[in-house]
Amino acid sequence: MRWFSNPQRDSRDDIRAAQQALVYAGHSRSEAVAEYGTYLYRLRAALAAPRDILWAGFLVGAAMAVALTLALGVAGFVMGVVAGPGILIRPFGRGYDVIGTAAGSGTPVGSTAALADATFRSLLDLLPAALTAMAILGLAGAGTALVTRNRWRRAGALDTFTDLRPRRRYLLEAAAVWLGVAALIVLIVRVQAGTQMAGGAVVMLASFGIPVLASVF
Repeated sequence: MRWFSNPQRDSRDDIRAAQQALVYAGHSRSEAVAEYGTYLYRLRAALAAPRDILWAGFLVGAAMAVALTLALGVAGFVMGVVAGPGILIRPFGRGYDVIGTAAGSGTPVGSTAALADATFRSLLDLLPAALTAMAILGLAGAGTALVTRNRWRRAGALDTFTDLRPRRRYLLEAAAVWLGVAALIVLIVRVQAGTQMAGGAVVMLASFGIPVLASVF
């Protein structure tokens, strides 16, 4: 991708000149730096080619899914360590062993090696779900990125520094992206786990999942 192989960098002299112009216009130095930094973010989004911004959004969403999967794996390992010898907590809700060996591996349950082995195997079990999450969050990121680009182009970021407030159309487009993501998640849950679990997914997404994801993006 050319934004990795041949990135276009902003001129430091031009940035300092723009910040100084804001200072002359009556802004404090700290305000000028902060406000111009925010404007540059909007300007870059507005200038980006659609293909580039779709790829960038997809990669951000996929990276979030990978980070979440790794965090779950680490959390399962830490829980097993905290539980102490004699108890192996298997990550991702697969129960626990009190005595014996870890999942028939012949490794004592209380050992760190057993915890690491169980965590690794649980991550492998989670791989299909992780790939699905990468695809879903990647699509969410791509949609959000494109909506953001259109938002700043319509607001006039390429022509003016001021009056770039969000318009109702942007809010409707963002809502459409997240409703589509939520519908896809519920459909997958229904196919894999049944109607009852799909109903629970709807409640979870509406009350917690979608608001948090939208805020993070």
